[in-house]
Amino acid sequence: MAALLLILALPVLLALSAIRFAARSAPAHRPYHMYKEPLLNGATTAAAGLVILLGAAWMTHHDGHHDDFGSAMTELVGMFAGGLLLRGAAPFLTWILATLDRRTPRFPPILRPATRQLGGGLARTSAGVAAAMTLTGIATAVLIVAPAVESQDRAGYRPQGRLDATTINVSAGQQASSVRAVIEQELPGVPLLPADTDDLFSSVIELDFAPDTYVGDETLLHHLTGNPATPYDPATAVLVSSEVKGETSALIQYDLPSPGTTMDLRVIAVPPPQPRWEVMFVPEEAARERGITLTPDRFIIDPSHHRLSPAEQERLQSRLAGLATVHVERGFHPTTTWTYAVAALFLIAAAATVWASRSSAASRILRRGSADSPRLLMATRTLTTSLCATAMGAVTGAVIGLLLLWPATTSSAWDPPPRAPFNTPWPTITALLLALPVLTAATAALIPLTPWFTRTARTSLRL
Repeated sequence: MAALLLILALPVLLALSAIRFAARSAPAHRPYHMYKEPLLNGATTAAAGLVILLGAAWMTHHDGHHDDFGSAMTELVGMFAGGLLLRGAAPFLTWILATLDRRTPRFPPILRPATRQLGGGLARTSAGVAAAMTLTGIATAVLIVAPAVESQDRAGYRPQGRLDATTINVSAGQQASSVRAVIEQELPGVPLLPADTDDLFSSVIELDFAPDTYVGDETLLHHLTGNPATPYDPATAVLVSSEVKGETSALIQYDLPSPGTTMDLRVIAVPPPQPRWEVMFVPEEAARERGITLTPDRFIIDPSHHRLSPAEQERLQSRLAGLATVHVERGFHPTTTWTYAVAALFLIAAAATVWASRSSAASRILRRGSADSPRLLMATRTLTTSLCATAMGAVTGAVIGLLLLWPATTSSAWDPPPRAPFNTPWPTITALLLALPVLTAATAALIPLTPWFTRTARTSLRL
């Protein structure tokens, strides 16, 4: 896990190198005139990142099976390319700040303190604003990619049982009787459905998928189909699937009593009780007639008899540690961890912009601009720099996110579902990007104009 986090942190560190690149690109003295070399280096770096991102998107744009390692490496390369794009944008952000500073005399007097770089030089101001731009760009890319990955995971999710059903899988080499005894102690009076799924597997001749095989009695059949009216025939298997209708045939392959033995079996298809739930039921009589010794390796608790609570599941799993695993099918639940990461990125971006607004000359210039509202003038200056960082971060982050959608939503399954629509939450993204400069300006307005904020030890403003 530590190695994985380190690998994922490398593209972020590359993107954060935009801070140093912006500071080194800034001219040292007024009037601020940008040299061509930093802009050319930035354009070259950004173009390289964009080309690599386009290549990663093109290589993974088609639906179907993708090599797991190859698609992961393509996504990682795309993340590095996104870091290059953010790094290449840094000199252009410095150029925007320098242009605003140089044209300050043309602005109305009330706006001049908002556009003149009051920091300890354009380099320090550029570094803080570049940090805000980078963090905003990463957050924007995550806001685009994460919902798409969630939609694809939802489309590819296959339940491991009926909704709210509990499945206890006996570990290899363990005795089913021991597992059953523990379950009955923890859940007295709860009916258990034993099933043999270890020695058999099926392949429907007319289809390209192989559903899990359950061997059991009539009660197990009714649980798998979710319909107590499903007819039970000891000589007929039942395929629970939405892809097959009517009667078909299946080739049942089994390892006992002789390896590689096969048998043909009549199969009827019935609709599943929930989407993407596909299993094959084989009557236990049909297996025994062919000399197969049935050994339960799975116990099922029907939700109509008992629904395991999270506390019961944890307690039962603790008792069965090393003997079996407990799974309760609760459907697809998307992760929300990335939302906290996005919130943290936006907050740090706001703090970086406020930090860039510190100035050793703030007291003198704010008084000269307007002695009556120094907080308002500091807020407008912070709003201006925040708008620059947010706009540049939003553009670069949107490009990165839209191109990373393709490698991030590939599937390594041999029978992958079609790509789900990219439901990008543009209204939410727009609202967050518009709120960020306002939040930053409000924070700057509320901070007392102390020596820390103005970077002056002798002068402080009285409001």
